[in-house]
Amino acid sequence: MRTSNSEKVAGRVTRKILGPVKAMEFATTANMAAGIAAAKAKAFAKAAAMGADTIINLTLEIAEMSNGLFSAIATGEAVTTVARRSTMSSYFSDVDLDDVDLKPFMFNQPRYGMSSFAH
Repeated sequence: MRTSNSEKVAGRVTRKILGPVKAMEFATTANMAAGIAAAKAKAFAKAAAMGADTIINLTLEIAEMSNGLFSAIATGEAVTTVARRSTMSSYFSDVDLDDVDLKPFMFNQPRYGMSSFAH
């Protein structure tokens, strides 16, 4: 499962937001790292059960409950993502999505006096 501590995932586009996920695990001072890992694993399992392939805005928190007892909390947003196309020309050639009439400029076909697409 992919994770991101921001709203975006590099090289991917968010398709659908499925909802928040939150998981908590108790740990002692001696096994705090294991508690954080367990909370993260629980969050992954909840997101996977929702049909997500990514958790965005993932945060991991530790709160002291009492002397030597801590709670590890993992929260985030479960989403589905798809790979981003590498170039605009492959985007237009793979799928007919030229809804703003940019295709002639992408393939260097002059139109209205312009010789190429301006970035």
